[in-house]
Amino acid sequence: MGRMIPLLLAAFFFMSSGLQAEDASRNSTAEDEAARELAAIQGIWIRTVTTDQGEFTITKDHAGHTTSLVITDAGGNVVEEKHSKFELNIDGPVRIFTFSDNVFVVGPNRGRVAPAPQSYIYRVVGDTFYEFRGLLTDQNEPINVITWKRAKE
Repeated sequence: MGRMIPLLLAAFFFMSSGLQAEDASRNSTAEDEAARELAAIQGIWIRTVTTDQGEFTITKDHAGHTTSLVITDAGGNVVEEKHSKFELNIDGPVRIFTFSDNVFVVGPNRGRVAPAPQSYIYRVVGDTFYEFRGLLTDQNEPINVITWKRAKE
């Protein structure tokens, strides 16, 4: 029995260090995946919307963990501009984009701050960014898909 304890301790040490290495590898892979996702959404994304008031271009720029969103009319005049912070969450194959601290700097809502976070599922395929809104269980909004195209540099 006296020799068993050191052997059991050695076995436990090797097993636990193997599990720690496996956890570190998983964390590194998750960090790499998060970095790839963040890199994939960086840059300028554009979409056009036509309403009763005319055609508008919406441009959003993801830089680091912040977004600037500008809406311009057909004449190129800025109708609204806002800035927010965002974070990305990866849960298996599901990507969740959460933005908060939405500050309106131009337009009728100028000065308004919407601090509460809002989330949607997203996916980037090539030069297309898809927002899937209304799919998360805590949302009480209609399901909607918004498509953005990456701006040509």
